Amino acid sequence: MARPCGGLGIDHILAPRKINHAEPRRLPVLNETEQLVLLALLRLEEDGYAIPVQREIEERAGRSLSVTAVYAALDRLERQQMVESWLSEPLPERGGRARKHYRILPEGAAALRREREALARMWDGLETHQAFRGTR
Repeated sequence: MARPCGGLGIDHILAPRKINHAEPRRLPVLNETEQLVLLALLRLEEDGYAIPVQREIEERAGRSLSVTAVYAALDRLERQQMVESWLSEPLPERGGRARKHYRILPEGAAALRREREALARMWDGLETHQAFRGTR
C-alpha cells in the first residue's frame, strides 16, 4: 500500500509558522524511549513498524526494549501528533495480518531537535570536567 501524503518534508519543517502568543503552548518533552523510537523511525523510513524499531534501537543504541514498550511509546507519540500510522496490505501468507507502520511528522522532528539542543546546552563546557577524567 502506498504511503499517505502529509509526511515529513524539509520545506514544511523550515516554513515559518504563526505563533499564537495569547495562549502559550506547552511543548511536549520527550523521554529517552520516545527519542530513541523517533530516531529509529527516521532511519527505517518505509519499514517503520514496531519490530524493526525495536531491533534498530537495540543494534544502534545497545538498549533492549520490549515490543510492548515500543508500542506504548508509538501510541503516546501518535496521540501527541508526532507520528502518524497506517496499515499495510496483509502479508501474502495464509492468515497474514496487516502491519501498522509509523512515520515521523514535523512536530516529532521539532521535538527531537529541541531535545538535542537542550542536551547540547547542558553538556556545553562539561567535556573536560574533572568527573570525566580517566573515564570512557
